[in-house]
Amino acid sequence: LDMSGNASSLTATGQYGNGLQVDDAGSRATVVDTTIQVGGSRSIGVLVRTGGHAELRDSSVSVAPVVATGPWAPGIQVEGAGSTLLLSGSEVSTLPGSSFGLRTLTGAQVDIDDSGITTSGDYSAGLAASDSVVRASGLRVTTHGNNSAIAVLADLGATVTVTGGTLLTTGNLIAAASSPHAMTARNPGGTLVASNVQARTNGLTALGRVAWGG
Repeated sequence: LDMSGNASSLTATGQYGNGLQVDDAGSRATVVDTTIQVGGSRSIGVLVRTGGHAELRDSSVSVAPVVATGPWAPGIQVEGAGSTLLLSGSEVSTLPGSSFGLRTLTGAQVDIDDSGITTSGDYSAGLAASDSVVRASGLRVTTHGNNSAIAVLADLGATVTVTGGTLLTTGNLIAAASSPHAMTARNPGGTLVASNVQARTNGLTALGRVAWGG
């Protein structure tokens, strides 16, 4: 699938209606200068899985359910061994609670260049990786939600490398033991390497860097 051109757009409004989905090895999607908007509850802006590959350049992905406010409506999710994503010069935003901006799982690999991620809901991490590899350069992440709205999270078995860019959290701790963090590495094998990154937290008991759980 190739999609490009001035003002190209993809819009999905139904429940579980993903904007773009790429499944299985050998399946590829290249999206350039395109707006992807998802308005259905429990829907994903872009889903890449089971060996699929996607490239998003100079595009935007927005998840803002019209009726339900969530939970769980990631902007982009990449999962499964062999699944890959290149995100370049693009913006990702999510409105619901418990909605990741970009989530990677179980063997996925993601490269990010000069792109931004914004989440507005509580418990909504900007970039969250588990058992996967993420390399980011010039990444901008802003989280506005309360309670564990982490800018960058390297979870169990993940390796996340961030070079340059800015991280900002503006939310507060409302529930016990749920502080927003700028950068977090947690659980066995969760590794986060950051260089030349400007990180700032503005909320009540928000933490800059956290490492815990192995």
